[in-house]
Amino acid sequence: MDHNKIDVLLGYLAEIGSFLSQIKFRERENSPDIQVSEAVERYLDGFNISPAPLRNIDVLQMNSRNLKLVNSNLLKGDKELIKLKYGQGSISVRLRYNKNGTIYKTYQGRYYDEFGKVRSVYGKTQQECLRRLKEAHPTKKGKPTKQIFPTVQEWMLHWYNEYKKGTIRLSSQRGYEQQMNAYIFPALGKIKLPALTTDYLQHFFNKIEAGNVRKKIYLLISACLKKAVLLKKIQFNPCDAVELPKFKKKKRRPFEYSEQNALLAEESNVAQAFFFLCATGLRVGEFLALTKDDFYPDQNLFKVDKAIVQGVEGETKSDASNRTVYYSEELFKHFDVNLLGTFTYPGLRSGFSRLLKKHGISGVSLHCTRHTYATICHSFGMNDKTLQSQLGHSTLAMTQDVYTHLLKKGESKIRTYLEQICTHVRNHI
Repeated sequence: MDHNKIDVLLGYLAEIGSFLSQIKFRERENSPDIQVSEAVERYLDGFNISPAPLRNIDVLQMNSRNLKLVNSNLLKGDKELIKLKYGQGSISVRLRYNKNGTIYKTYQGRYYDEFGKVRSVYGKTQQECLRRLKEAHPTKKGKPTKQIFPTVQEWMLHWYNEYKKGTIRLSSQRGYEQQMNAYIFPALGKIKLPALTTDYLQHFFNKIEAGNVRKKIYLLISACLKKAVLLKKIQFNPCDAVELPKFKKKKRRPFEYSEQNALLAEESNVAQAFFFLCATGLRVGEFLALTKDDFYPDQNLFKVDKAIVQGVEGETKSDASNRTVYYSEELFKHFDVNLLGTFTYPGLRSGFSRLLKKHGISGVSLHCTRHTYATICHSFGMNDKTLQSQLGHSTLAMTQDVYTHLLKKGESKIRTYLEQICTHVRNHI
């Protein structure tokens, strides 16, 4: 068959397609009056076919290699043309009938993306559509790629070790690891990352009773999932839609002078540690790590550059925590320097709890010794920036808004000692 005959044949096919379109629209209008164009009549006469059975005849469609006989039902809507191997997608032909009787044909390639969503590409030809499908959804050597999603535990450990661990201090690392092992992994660890929903997280957070712990775990999970979104592991962060239950943060207070006197009347190592903490404002972990070598008697100061947290010595809480603290020789009249390095946090906490229970004191803890130091020094007029430096706070607002309180009038050995320290600081700084 020469090219001229092919062109004529294609012309007839176009006429047939147009006529079928007319039939479709006329049927919608319930019109029995159907006119056959002259070109179609000539074509039907040549093949000895009358117009009556036209809607059931077979028409010729061009293939990339040869002429192929296709049933005319293919022209009625979208039909799947090619079904690729599992996981590689499929290609369909899309036909749209125009009001002028013409047909608009495109090819649609469909595939599943990494999130399980159906995606589409389009092309004017089958080959163009296939090319775009392979570009959008590539496979290796013709084999479909199987999407493997990590569990929450697998992804969080990867995120923590590769992205987070090297950016935080040792004390923060231990806190993160404790939260992951005690709370997150037992409840969420085996869930596939894309399957972690807001509803599941909301239920998880609602079951955590301690408000401060709940907030810390929320921030940890949210940061981890935020990185997963940036790396296109998941589409959105389910933590963004979580509503954390409201809670009132427990406010700490300083020890009243009567409480200070009652505890200092005890002749015990714990009472001496209580005096030292109130007189220096150190955190408990910083006190546990302190040694004789950290003191400089000729300058009446000692250096704070380490802390013991959960039984492990490491860095202090922040860069601002690395500081020098002023003291006077009066300190060692109330505290035996040889006791440094002999305390442990569990032992000190349990011994202190017994003292509080013995004297009927409530609403305070070992950490309240820092509030006591800050409140008394502030009452003696210590400069806010100096007080911030002595406490090792990163911001002045923390010192002013959280650690300074009002105390009832009274006297104690701690107050007398800190009055001397404040006078020394004013004269030398």
